[in-house]
Amino acid sequence: MTDLRILIVEDEKSFSLALKLKLQNFGKVFEANNLQSARNIIDSYPLDLAFIDLDLEQKNDGLELLENLAHKNIYRIILSARDDEKLIETAYEKGCNDYYVKGKDLRAIDTILKNYINRVEDDSLQKFIAQEFITNDPHTIEQLSLLKEVSNNTSPILLLGPTGTGKTLIARKIHEFSKCEGEFVELNCSAIPENLLESELFGHMKGAFTGAVSNKIGFLQKADKGIIFLDEIGALPLNLQAKLLKALEEKSFTPVGSTEVVKSDFRIVSATCEDLEGYRKNNQFRDDLYFRISGINLKIQALSERKGDIGLLINHFIKMSERRIVLSAETRNALIHYSWPGNVRELKKVIHLLLTKQKGCIDLTDLPTFITTASEENKPEGMLMTSEIKEMAKEIGLYETIELLKNEIMKSVSLDNNGKVNKTIQDLKISTNTYYKLIKNDSLNLQ
Repeated sequence: MTDLRILIVEDEKSFSLALKLKLQNFGKVFEANNLQSARNIIDSYPLDLAFIDLDLEQKNDGLELLENLAHKNIYRIILSARDDEKLIETAYEKGCNDYYVKGKDLRAIDTILKNYINRVEDDSLQKFIAQEFITNDPHTIEQLSLLKEVSNNTSPILLLGPTGTGKTLIARKIHEFSKCEGEFVELNCSAIPENLLESELFGHMKGAFTGAVSNKIGFLQKADKGIIFLDEIGALPLNLQAKLLKALEEKSFTPVGSTEVVKSDFRIVSATCEDLEGYRKNNQFRDDLYFRISGINLKIQALSERKGDIGLLINHFIKMSERRIVLSAETRNALIHYSWPGNVRELKKVIHLLLTKQKGCIDLTDLPTFITTASEENKPEGMLMTSEIKEMAKEIGLYETIELLKNEIMKSVSLDNNGKVNKTIQDLKISTNTYYKLIKNDSLNLQ
């Protein structure tokens, strides 16, 4: 990061200067030598970090700034010549994020900045999961939580999962986290006619073929120092697979109709909804290319495998619209229990369709017939009802019976999964919090 806004609150001029020289490589530096001038800067400018001398006009008065800075979500570092454990504990209790002891090597500031950047990236990842991708599914969160880690190297990444699950969104986030100099360049291999795909990837020279009226820069060249995202890479013809493999290994290629080699230092992120393992066995996809693009594999589940996300996504798509609609309980239930073969993309289109209705309260009659028909076909009849359950409800009451059923289901599924918590949470489509709330129940013993 080189665009940070940093405040130094320090009354010792020599130390303030040394710190400023260190920090100005990371962005704009503001300076104050007393509490009042510090408050003026805090109120006047948006800041990312603040380095605060513990002892300014009097002992420990630097702590007074911490609360004010915390309200503005500014990362707070206390500066002090006193390396006292009790004092450090007090500073953290008052709200500092880091503590630097004056006199130590200024390279320690690099560690502080790294801590700050890691926290920003962690916050960004959590916001992506909660506000952009929209999921509470444990398996999906586990996969997405790897994004920050896998973004900070140059290894190939292969995104697996059905169409419409958000693989392009993930690829763009990888580019954002990677902070690479170059562009994010996207090519859908299944959307380009085979006879034009080579030209799109590698570029061509004027006159190379009929219709080549001018030179064309290929996508691999555009992605120099950036990321090339090849969506639906399974659709790439075998002859182009060989040429792509060579380009990946040598970071160079020859445009169509040219004899000159073009160099491009790109990183490849691929995606497919196809079974590449099956393609390899049937000689439809090269083994060597598969191993070249699958350094890191992230698998995104179909929406039908994470039913708990459907309600979240419905609310998200409605909130994104300028108008508001209300779904009846029956309508929402039908949407949640539909199989969504087109995944999130299909759900988004259906919600957009409902938003165009000339009414605010949406009922079953407003849904597309393919959803209501599927809902009726899959409607369970007396799924859990037995005479024993009915008699139990009459004897101990409805809510107590429901609690007992929840406990029995939890025990049974946990036993099936050999006590594996993540698998049980995934199978029951519940949150981690719900799981642990249930096992705290005295009557529920999963051991």
